[in-house]
Amino acid sequence: VCVCQALPGGGGRAAAGAPPVAPAGGAPALVGTGRALTRGPPLATLTLPDWDRLMAVNLTAPFLLGQRFGPPMAQRGWGRIINILNTGAKAPRAAGAPTHITRAAGLALTKVLAGDGAPHNVLVNALMTGQIITDQLERRWKKEKPSLTIEQYAAERGKAIPLGRLGTAGEYANVACFLASDAASYVTGTAINIGGGISPVVGRGLRLREGAPTPPRGATAPPFSSSLHPPPRNKKSCLKKVPPADGATQTLRFPF
Repeated sequence: VCVCQALPGGGGRAAAGAPPVAPAGGAPALVGTGRALTRGPPLATLTLPDWDRLMAVNLTAPFLLGQRFGPPMAQRGWGRIINILNTGAKAPRAAGAPTHITRAAGLALTKVLAGDGAPHNVLVNALMTGQIITDQLERRWKKEKPSLTIEQYAAERGKAIPLGRLGTAGEYANVACFLASDAASYVTGTAINIGGGISPVVGRGLRLREGAPTPPRGATAPPFSSSLHPPPRNKKSCLKKVPPADGATQTLRFPF
């Protein structure tokens, strides 16, 4: 867990274990993560104790942190919560099923917290972690290919990533500090991929349901309500033509 103290002018600094006390003119941002199993056995052989441990670390912990820090942030009228997940939450793979299930649940938790916090200016987002150079990489290198140098091992793993390399901690921190600052004052309820393009998932489209109220002329997007729903698989359905009041045809596109 990291508490980023907001500084005047939108800057920020992060300190592991820093006390969650806001300095003058600022308020803390909570950056939370959990790590238990990164690669587990197939679900058929996963033990209940391992399942419970994974749930406790990856889902219960951020839930409790949100309960602990969310209300004080709401009272101040300013707050940031950033959940650290991974790209498997959007595109789970069989080999990482235990972790990816809890991370996908963390994605839903992020969205719920964002809805609860939005009226109080408490913004909640998630970072979808790809392959970043960390101590975890060093442990894998020693276990999988100690005959290579760690630089060679990192370069080999980077070949599978569209950008052709692994990410750095600094690149990751840049996005986290942006979300924790006033520069991201209109960003909440979203999940940002930090994986060099490795995630196959960006987002899903939304379109107006048949018979839904027509947006005002010139509107760029409809209001969020029950009149919105995911489109069918046909990509052309993401384009919805709505006749405005003057009889002309207006095309609205919602690439969420």
